[in-house]
Amino acid sequence: MRTLVFVIVAALLGAGSAGAQGVTAGRLDHLVCYKMKDDLKIRAQVDLKAELQPEFSQAGCVVVKPTKFCVPTTKSLLQPVSTGLDIVGQPLRNDFICYQLKCPRDGFPAIPAKLVGDQFGRHRQGKYQAVELCVPARKEAVPCGRVGTGKQCGGACPADGNGQSAACRFDKDSGECTCAPEPTCGGRPDAAGQCGGICAQAGEVCRPGLDAAGKLSCACQPPATPQCGPNFAAGMCGGACPNPMEQCVNIASPAAIECSCQPRGPGCQREPGTSQCGGDCPAGFKCSLDPVIDDCRCTQQPQPCGNNPFTGECSGFCEEGGVCRAFNDGPSWGCMCTFDLN
Repeated sequence: MRTLVFVIVAALLGAGSAGAQGVTAGRLDHLVCYKMKDDLKIRAQVDLKAELQPEFSQAGCVVVKPTKFCVPTTKSLLQPVSTGLDIVGQPLRNDFICYQLKCPRDGFPAIPAKLVGDQFGRHRQGKYQAVELCVPARKEAVPCGRVGTGKQCGGACPADGNGQSAACRFDKDSGECTCAPEPTCGGRPDAAGQCGGICAQAGEVCRPGLDAAGKLSCACQPPATPQCGPNFAAGMCGGACPNPMEQCVNIASPAAIECSCQPRGPGCQREPGTSQCGGDCPAGFKCSLDPVIDDCRCTQQPQPCGNNPFTGECSGFCEEGGVCRAFNDGPSWGCMCTFDLN
């Protein structure tokens, strides 16, 4: 009777042993395997030819069901210190799925006992029996389909014959989720104030804005300019301010970069010989003494939730716990504070 083990041992996948007692193996030359649930049913007959070690070959085996999922990993040995061989295997790239394997036990010569070495020491082995076959695998994106029980769709769609991208969306006629060409950017933002669709001009994105009539709409626009903030590479402030009449400036000490949008040019300033501040500020700002810089500056006052005319988006102050969001009330659009009741 012949018994044979057909397993992947990561430490023995490649040659290159050395006398040193290393504690870290080569990069991605191990496999970590997980038990998992897999509904696949299969009974496939295979022959296994181990060209490098012919005595481990087998024929007439049956692949039964998936049992483990394995991914390449790099192992660092912490405790105890290695007492075995410092073997570095070949780098692995593929995932593997291991299947339960049933092979004939009779009619083959027995495999002689082996002395095997790895990082944990030397092992004397015998009575080998084939139990698993591990095959290369690749994770794939979930295809287009329903998300939950409603009309919400999600998942990946392949490009069409012309290489145009497609989106997973609900089809009213069939009542199913289907892959259809991406729509062109346009129309009104959805209930969450978001826009979607493709833009003909490379680099442009579909986002909310104002149309010629001053109404909120979706349009292809250049990527949004970064908002006012620190540029650590340049060691200074930079970026755009919601109000184009302002500029992004440093309002803290030279030891730190703290940025704020401030009115351009003269205006708010300290009255000579006093700690009083005075001068003009844009609407929504107040001229006051800032203790951080010990000088006067225009401080933005909290604005109530509403439509920002410069960005076409909803923004502004809400009571604690509230978030300023767009809402759709039939033909009209607006902004309101919403609260999470959970």
